[in-house]
Amino acid sequence: MKSWIRRIALALVGLVVLAVAGVAGTAIALYLAIVSDLPDLQGIDDYRPPLASTVYDRDGRPIGEFFDERRRLVRLDEIPEHVILAFVAGEDDSFFEHSGIDFRSILRAAWADFTAGEIVQGGSTITQQTVKSLLLSPERRFDRKVKEMILARRLEQHLTKDEILALYLNQIYFGGGAWGIGEAARTYFGKKVGELTVSEGAMLAGLPKAPSRFSPLGNYGAADNRRQYVLGRMVTVGFIDQATYEAAIAELPVLRVAPEHADFAAATWFTEEVRRHLFEKLGGETVLKGGLRIETTLDLHLQRTAEAALRAGVEALDQRQGW
Repeated sequence: MKSWIRRIALALVGLVVLAVAGVAGTAIALYLAIVSDLPDLQGIDDYRPPLASTVYDRDGRPIGEFFDERRRLVRLDEIPEHVILAFVAGEDDSFFEHSGIDFRSILRAAWADFTAGEIVQGGSTITQQTVKSLLLSPERRFDRKVKEMILARRLEQHLTKDEILALYLNQIYFGGGAWGIGEAARTYFGKKVGELTVSEGAMLAGLPKAPSRFSPLGNYGAADNRRQYVLGRMVTVGFIDQATYEAAIAELPVLRVAPEHADFAAATWFTEEVRRHLFEKLGGETVLKGGLRIETTLDLHLQRTAEAALRAGVEALDQRQGW
C-alpha cells in the first residue's frame, strides 16, 4: 500500500516538474523572441526630432514658422528646477531612485485608478515613457509592454538621469500643437521655459497624461485640477515646502498668446512665398523638420505701414464709390 502511494506521489511530483518546466520553457522562448526583436538604442544616441523652421525679417524679428511638429529644443539647464520636479512628482516621483521600472508605482497607480473609477495615475516611469515615445509603436500589447520594460532598464544603464529627463521633456506632446517643454511654455503662456512659475510648471506637468483632455485651451477646469494634483504631489514628496505650495495653489496661470504671433499674421502672404521657394529648393522634409533659421529681406515695420496704407486707400475708394 505504501509503495502504491509512493508511486502516485512521485508521479504527481513529476507532473508538477514537467508543468513548471513547460511554463518556464515557454516563458524563456517568449522572452528570447521579444529580445531578438528589440530596437537598437542607437536611435536614442542619434536623437534628431522634427524641429520648427523660423522665418525672420531683416532685423531678426520672427515673422513665420514652418513645421510638422512645432518644437524647440531646450537644454536641461535652461529649465527651472521646480518645473523639472513638477514632472517628476506628477509622473514618476521615484525617478531618481529606480532603475527604469518601479513596481511599487505600478501597484499604487492601479489602486488609485480603481478607487477613482478612472485613470488618474499611470504606472509607467519617465524612462518607460521616453522609450515608448522614441523607440516603440503606440499600440497597447503585452509584448510591447515587455519590450518597454526591458528597454527602460537598458536605457538607464546607457544614459544618465539628466540625459533621460532632457529627452523626455523635449519629446513629449503637450497638446495645442506644442511638442516639448520649450514650445509648451510659449504656446500656453507666451514665455520662455526659464520664466515659468511653479504654478505654470505644474499645469504643464499635468498635460502629458492626456493632452487633449487636460488642455487649458479647451478645458481650463480639467487642466487646473491636474495642476492642483501635481502641486499636491510636489509638497507630499518634499519637492516644495508648504508656503510655496499655498502660494502656487493660489496663483491661477494666465494663458497668453506668444507675442510674435501678431507679426506672423502681418507677414502671412510673404512667408507663404518663402515657403514655396524653399520647398522647391530644399524639399518639404528639410523645411518642415529641419529647424532652419530663414533670414529674409522683409522689413516688418514697412510691411505694416504698406498694409495700413493699402487698407486706407481701399476704404477711401469704397466711400467714393458709395459701396
